[in-house]
Amino acid sequence: MSANYLHGGDELIKKLKDIAKNMQGSLRVGFMEEATYPNETPVAAVAYWNEYGKKNQPPRPFFRTMVEEQLSTWPEKMASWAKKDNYDSKKVFLKLGLDISGRLRKSIIKFVSPPLSEVTLMLRKMKWSNPETITLADVIEAAERVAKGKKGAVGTQAKPLIWTGHMLKSIAYQIK
Repeated sequence: MSANYLHGGDELIKKLKDIAKNMQGSLRVGFMEEATYPNETPVAAVAYWNEYGKKNQPPRPFFRTMVEEQLSTWPEKMASWAKKDNYDSKKVFLKLGLDISGRLRKSIIKFVSPPLSEVTLMLRKMKWSNPETITLADVIEAAERVAKGKKGAVGTQAKPLIWTGHMLKSIAYQIK
């Protein structure tokens, strides 16, 4: 028998069962439960608020956009990697986890619209290195500065989703 061909129904069934046995498990990619900001706020919650928006914050769908763009590529990638890695699910999930988490990071980095509010830009200018210390008084002061025509953060400081980089650094994957 050639290594590239299977002969007979029993041989094929055995090979398919072996592949199924090896390709067990699951992969999770995103913001895991244990990831928190220094003030104990779960990163997953902040990612959710950014993805879907809040009362005074528009949605910034970085995750859904990445999934929509990449979803159709995953089956072919998995099939190719499975064949190359002798149907070892841990190796396949490792490659897929790295691929998806990298693409999620890229999605956050390239995300620009909708832009941040003028008050948020002013807060970033005022509190760039320590956003965790922002108080209601800071928000009021930022709004007053904006009302007087002053400009807030610009350039990379004005970019949505990456103020501290903590969410970006918290992207992870788990193989089970």
